[in-house]
Formats: sequence, C-alpha cells, structure tokens
Amino acid sequence: MKEKTRRIFKVERRESPYTVIENQTLRDRRVSYRGRGVLAYALSHVDYFVLNADSISHEGPEGRDAISSALRELAYFGYAELKRERNPDGTWLSYWSFFEISKKPHIIDRPSKSRRRKGVELTPSLFQDQANQAPDPEKPVTDIPCADKPPMVLPAADNQGVKEVPIKESRIEERTEIERIREEGGNVPPLLPSFKHARYQFTFPESWYKSFEQSYFQIHGSLLGTSDGELMAMQKLYDLTAGDWNEVSNKIEAFKQKRASGGKFWPLKPVTPRNIEHYWAELVPLEATTLAVPKSRVI
Repeated sequence: MKEKTRRIFKVERRESPYTVIENQTLRDRRVSYRGRGVLAYALSHVDYFVLNADSISHEGPEGRDAISSALRELAYFGYAELKRERNPDGTWLSYWSFFEISKKPHIIDRPSKSRRRKGVELTPSLFQDQANQAPDPEKPVTDIPCADKPPMVLPAADNQGVKEVPIKESRIEERTEIERIREEGGNVPPLLPSFKHARYQFTFPESWYKSFEQSYFQIHGSLLGTSDGELMAMQKLYDLTAGDWNEVSNKIEAFKQKRASGGKFWPLKPVTPRNIEHYWAELVPLEATTLAVPKSRVI
C-alpha cells in the first residue's frame, strides 16, 4: 500500500473536534483576512486531505478566482505551496500544502503597488486551471518525465520531518499573460472558462466585461474575476440600460466620488458590478445633486 503523503502541517497537539491555531498565524498582519480565513479552513482538515481552489470555493460564497488569489497570497508569505505528486498509475495529482507556521517570515510586506499593477506576485493568472482544478479520474493526465529537466525536489523542513514531493515551479513571480498583452497593445485573450456558464445565458458583449475589468483594475489594482454573482449583475445592468455603457460608466464615476468623500460606508465598498446594481438608485454624480440657486426677482 502506498504511504500517504502529508499535505497539512500543523503544530502537534492532542486530537479534538475543535481547530486550534497559533495566535501569531491568525494575527499575521501581512496576510489579508481572506487569506487568513482560507488558511484557517485548510488547517481544520486532517493532515492528508487534498485541497485546491475548486474544492475550497465550493464551500463558500467566494468564486474560484478569489480563492486562487488568496492561495497565491498565502504562498507568497510562506503559508502554502503548490505541489504535484505522481500517482502509481503514472498520472499527476496537483494540490496545495499548508503550513501553520510561515516558512517565509523574512518577507515583511506585500509587493509594491507599481509591481502589482504589472501583474506581479499576487495577481491571478489566466493559465493556472490545471493547478486549481481537481483531477478527473475518468480522464487521467499522463506525463513523461524529461531527463534534462527532472522535477524540482525541495528538502524536508527541519521541524516537519516529512519528505517533500516533486512540485511544479511556482508562477507567483510571473507576469500574467493578460497584463503583458495589454501593455504591448494587443487584444486580450478569451474570457475565463466560467464566463460561459452552463446554467445561465449571458447576452452582454465581451466589451462590457473588459470595461468592468479595466475600471476595477484602475481603482483596486487587481483583476475582477468572473464569479457567477458578478456575471449575473453584469447581465442585469445590461438589461437595465438596454446595453448603454455610458449609463454604467456614469454610475462608476458616481461610485468613485462616494468612495472619495470619506465616511465609514462607501470607502469599504468595492466598485463591482454587483454593488453597482445593488446601489444603482443611490449612485448619482455630485454635480447632479447640487441645486441651482434661483436668481432673485426684481419687483
């Protein structure tokens, strides 16, 4: 029988129905709350549980793109690693390993904003579906090892005592293809697979998605993604405006004005299609709300 490969690395403690996590991990200010939540969810499983972006996204409201972004963030700060393991039948299994204690405590902060704008480090890639999707037993993927470039093997951590398995080189340092093409003035590749949904029929043009994505990237410095909720909101906005993008563009500008006006509510709301559709009636440009002062009448 094949020995089980350990994938979840936690501090040794007695077994219990509760999940106990080091305070320093949950309070690591380098990591976003979403990233900490994904890590806590992963650490709640047994050591040999297989996790990837698809399986995690099925357990919550976030889409696969959001979970993939959180996983890459955890990898950047040393809490996760993307690995590949060869099965006895010659197929490959891709999965994520998680560590309760960071293996990269020397990394102090996130990449600079200018680097993230170029698609570096934490920006999701359009071409990482193989690592994020669960393997299909009906359609196993075979791989022939190359003598010139054998799989990379990381040495076992001193405090883990577990042999590491071959892994696929991390793509965290790579620029995403979509941003590279944009910088070179080319056309953006086709949308992510989830854009063509099996349950919903979307009729809005691809230019709408690109416009939303461009606006979101300019405001927040990351990609919008294609979750079902955002795509459905785009469709509602398309139907509401009869396909007039100028109406949506005006709402986006009004949304940006409200975020810039301060307060405790609007600055916390991201400019997404779902929020634009939800707060449609409240998104009025400031100049439109200014009442004109009537001229005094001479008697």
